[in-house]
Amino acid sequence: METVNQKHKVKATVISPLSIGQSSEKDWVEGIDYIRADNTLYHLNMQLMADSDISMEKLSALYASGETNKIKDYLQGKLKEIHDFSMNMPISSVNPVKTFYFNPITAKYVLSGSSLKGAIRSAVFHSLVQNEAIDELHRKGNGLDRYVFGDIADGTNFMRFIRIGDFDFEKTELINTKIYNLWKDHAGNKWQGGWKHKKADTNCSFNDVGFNTIYECLMPRAEAYGFIMVSSLLYSNISAQMRFKEEKDRIMRGSPIHRLFSVVNEATLSYLEKEIRFFEAYPQGRYSERIIASLKHYHELASTLSASNGNDCLVKMSAGTGFHSITGDWQYDDYTKTGCDYQTGKKRFKSRKIACFNGQFTPMGFLKLQIVE
Repeated sequence: METVNQKHKVKATVISPLSIGQSSEKDWVEGIDYIRADNTLYHLNMQLMADSDISMEKLSALYASGETNKIKDYLQGKLKEIHDFSMNMPISSVNPVKTFYFNPITAKYVLSGSSLKGAIRSAVFHSLVQNEAIDELHRKGNGLDRYVFGDIADGTNFMRFIRIGDFDFEKTELINTKIYNLWKDHAGNKWQGGWKHKKADTNCSFNDVGFNTIYECLMPRAEAYGFIMVSSLLYSNISAQMRFKEEKDRIMRGSPIHRLFSVVNEATLSYLEKEIRFFEAYPQGRYSERIIASLKHYHELASTLSASNGNDCLVKMSAGTGFHSITGDWQYDDYTKTGCDYQTGKKRFKSRKIACFNGQFTPMGFLKLQIVE
């Protein structure tokens, strides 16, 4: 007898620095949440500060003034006794540190099932609509999602038949990121690639600081286990009401988890091919060749995984995902020809967030999934 839910244990391996974004109030602000000294982030503990001989009245006045340097100078000599943990932080940033979700009960860093499901959902969307006319999809407007996946209200939403658990990781590190951006020189002749250093300053040179953001990330080779559950029997009882039925049946037929992974891998390969062409078309920014090399490495990995008959896949997710991946990657066959905004005249979707660490320059958020049982 066929079971309603087919639950599979899945191993997740981080391929490039991966950060699960939290709400902005969870970010760490220098001078309030942490002090950076000697290339180290010291996370401040208010209870330890209150128990020390620090004058909270003076500290409150410094907080009110917003003078980070004075706060740092005041706390500098007491960092060892007023912090609860520290992390390597070789680069500074005027932006808050983007933190990773930490479960204080389990003392684990959680890659949430909902975040991973969002990435898989985008890949499934790409697969379902790839033979549809783009103009027709555009005409659906805000109703496109419901048109493709079905309605949550009547139980026909396709993604309800796929459930994903959380993955608990042991540790994170702080990673610097910069924005690789398209710009025109002063003559305004043509678009070229470069690094963004200020709001209105992009050029071909590279500097670690200036319009950079620090992310708390899971690092390459980190591993964790979770589950993915597919309800193909429940789907078969409802699927007659669905649009894109043939495409959805193709995923749910036979071994749905293996077909799902194949769909994800196909979407990732398509994305990587177009992303490689984007950087090859705009290679003027320093170290762009390293970005291209990393993308080609991921493409080779995804190509190898394609031979596993759906037992493995490579998925792009979370911080740094970018417009194309997050929206199902259906609007453009060529990322170098994404047009201009009709109101501002500015080129659209021209920025990429790049992780810069240990001499590497790589897009964020690539994760390998493998079915282990």
